Amino acid sequence: MKVPDSEIQVHLGCFTYSKFKDLPLIEIKHFEKGTTHQIVTTSNEMVVVYKGALNYSFGQTQKQAKENAIVMIPVKKKYTIHILEDVTLFIFRLDIDLGFCDHFSFEMLNREKKLKEKRNNVDEMHFLYANDVIREYFAQLLKVLSSGLYCGYLLKIKLQELLFLLRYYYPMEELKAFFASILSDDLEFSLHVMKYYDHNTTVQDLAKKMHYSLTGFEKRFVKVFGMPPFQWLQVQRAQAVYHEINCSTKTFAELGYEFGFSSPSHFNSFCKKMFNESPGSIRKKA
Repeated sequence: MKVPDSEIQVHLGCFTYSKFKDLPLIEIKHFEKGTTHQIVTTSNEMVVVYKGALNYSFGQTQKQAKENAIVMIPVKKKYTIHILEDVTLFIFRLDIDLGFCDHFSFEMLNREKKLKEKRNNVDEMHFLYANDVIREYFAQLLKVLSSGLYCGYLLKIKLQELLFLLRYYYPMEELKAFFASILSDDLEFSLHVMKYYDHNTTVQDLAKKMHYSLTGFEKRFVKVFGMPPFQWLQVQRAQAVYHEINCSTKTFAELGYEFGFSSPSHFNSFCKKMFNESPGSIRKKA
């Protein structure tokens, strides 16, 4: 039975609809074959290739993702997709308040990960692949969202449903590998760090933005991330630099300025230190 237009308008005018309209917890995107797109995540995102195929890259990581592939992308990551076939993507933006269920949280998954991390050798770009049940879940979700129903309450329920299905149908080792890039013992702290930093941020800047003393911030940071904040910032900067050299057409002088290097020689030295290659060598191979 068709729902009257007046009833639809009641739903679309609701606060919970308009609140999530611009950046909903779940979103569908379509891309045409042969196009290339640069995307920056604003939250931790699960990206599902519902139809089609694409090449995906950020930092030094490059992989192909085909139909039914699910990839986990941390917040504040700039990545590039090259569309090999017409693509339909689902984007699930993870809320820090969500877990797999009331009895199993992301922090608990992280503690499971630590127990066996020597045996795991976790790949930051580990894919999951949708089974028949989850594929049917995506098909039904596509119909709902294609009708324009972006109700905040509904999206949160559907996102929770997906996490529950993943917990039920996939082994613990698979989930640990898939979510490895976002796991920590303190998800709220780590998510705020990711949101506040940029490529020219200093440790002092981060501590101030998060209302910590420098000593207190460094102590908590090491506990959560397993390395000093300065070292972590260098790694994040290196990933972003490599991605821009590999995927953009900007000159090295432009990139050096963008990432806060004092001179072209300083930028060149940074690349040789971090990648054992010059910027020119990296771009030539790309």
